[in-house]
Amino acid sequence: MKKRIAGLDTLRILAFLAIFFFHSAPGLIYGYGRVDFFFVLSAFLLTLLTLNELHNTDSFSKINFFWRRALRIFPLYFLVLLALLVILPSVASYLNISISLPDNKWMYWLFLANYEHSDTLFALKLLWSVSVQEQFYLLFLFIAFAFKRHLWTFVGIITTIYIVFMLWAESQNMSTYGHTITHFANYAAGIAGAYLYYNKQYSLRLTGLIFITSGISLFFETPVIIYHVQLSVCFITLILLFTKWAPRVEHNPIFKISENLGKYTYGLYIFSGIAITIGQKFLSDWNQIIVVLAELALTFILAYLSYHLYEKQFLKLKQYFRKQRNLTSQ
Repeated sequence: MKKRIAGLDTLRILAFLAIFFFHSAPGLIYGYGRVDFFFVLSAFLLTLLTLNELHNTDSFSKINFFWRRALRIFPLYFLVLLALLVILPSVASYLNISISLPDNKWMYWLFLANYEHSDTLFALKLLWSVSVQEQFYLLFLFIAFAFKRHLWTFVGIITTIYIVFMLWAESQNMSTYGHTITHFANYAAGIAGAYLYYNKQYSLRLTGLIFITSGISLFFETPVIIYHVQLSVCFITLILLFTKWAPRVEHNPIFKISENLGKYTYGLYIFSGIAITIGQKFLSDWNQIIVVLAELALTFILAYLSYHLYEKQFLKLKQYFRKQRNLTSQ
């Protein structure tokens, strides 16, 4: 398997921009469900890594998996929590600035932020999706070893759990988007898509037809339980199609830029909440276009500096937790 799959970083940066503009300029772009793309992509990449590891070593290292994920997620996540939950309150108090903090701060430290619904800083609200990812990683950690023979069984199990949960939640008139099980449809699609990609068991024509059909269906109102499935199918087929097309334009200058920017998307997502919070707090009287551009510029600056001066130092350590080097990086 190639070290990197062309096109994935471009899709990452496009998905981030859709999320950013949805949050920074409400009404400018429809952004509901865009985070689902990252859930699908995450399951897709992790499954590829796992299938490759199982093929090459006939085993799956839980320790290696944990530390690779921890070195990618923990350093920046906990740094931001330290800044927002520990340092910021003291600074705000000193400057006599009012801020809203969550009632249950401990839930952020334990990656349970998706279940903490009290009013708080927008910079913290965005972290709900990181919690969902970490909860999925924990599940993945304990089941990935069986993917060589029972991958489709697991896809069927989490799909069934998703259906049962969503039907129950609907009967209880319960809000579901922040719940981890709601995104089992995303993860099931990502895992299934990775299997088809790894084994080259998909038809481009059929994939294209499914992508077009699922994409069109998103414009029609459907029950939430169906919508998440439509979205997941649309995203995984987009990934399969785009990664097939991307090598044809890999020398295009714009494509090269987007591929390079993709590695910053985790930091971009995390820092976008901070940048937008600053814009809302201090630039509310400015022209909206200028505010959005300022927030975007600040987001990119913070993500770039964070990646090269801080995150990269931890990412270098991932080499000690790989059984083989020829893996698709994430």
